[in-house]
Amino acid sequence: MIYYVQFLPGLKSRVSLKFIMKKLGQIFLIVNLLILDAVGLYWFVQRGNIKSLQVVNQGQNSTSNLEEKLATDTCGEECKAYINEKISSVLSGVTPTVTPKEEKKTQTPVPTRTKVKNVSYVPIPGSGNTLNTSWTTIAGTDFYLSKGDYPGLTGIYFEANMKLVNGNGIAYLRVYDMTHSIAVNGSEIQSSSQTSTFVTSGAISLWDGYNHYVIQARSLTADTTVFESGRLKFITEN
Repeated sequence: MIYYVQFLPGLKSRVSLKFIMKKLGQIFLIVNLLILDAVGLYWFVQRGNIKSLQVVNQGQNSTSNLEEKLATDTCGEECKAYINEKISSVLSGVTPTVTPKEEKKTQTPVPTRTKVKNVSYVPIPGSGNTLNTSWTTIAGTDFYLSKGDYPGLTGIYFEANMKLVNGNGIAYLRVYDMTHSIAVNGSEIQSSSQTSTFVTSGAISLWDGYNHYVIQARSLTADTTVFESGRLKFITEN
């Protein structure tokens, strides 16, 4: 059977019944698929809501259990203070530091080394006398030394046995540096005694190096100045 279907005015088309049934079947299939999709979507949404509700209930149950457990726990004042300190440190982002207790260190005193004073002597050879009022070298009194041979040197002194004969004047003695042609500073001593007298000078100054020395004498009033013996005293501390 053939039907004529008018799509547009003045235009007719021949359509078979078989073709129409085929189209209706396709439309029916599409409608069924849409209905199934809608039902499936509704079921999926409803199931998700149920699971969400279960999770919320489980969370509430857990919170309830935690509150019950905390209610049964006991915590003293020290415990609470410690918990509050930890919470404050976490909130402020600063980790509390414990300052270690300083230990007093006992320092062993370093013993102070005491220097030892030493005295040594350099004998002066010879003896002699003079009537001259000017400085005169007494023969045979030559000696040589270097003050650098005495480390820790603190002082040098000239000591001599001397006297003045036949007079009421003054006898003088001194050490003379032949190497530098100069009297040793501070070495002059004197006596007006007519008997042997031990006389010591103040601190004298020797030049550096290995030098040649002699003893010189003079008299104030042309009386006899006698040099009997002499020595240099070296004082060191080490």
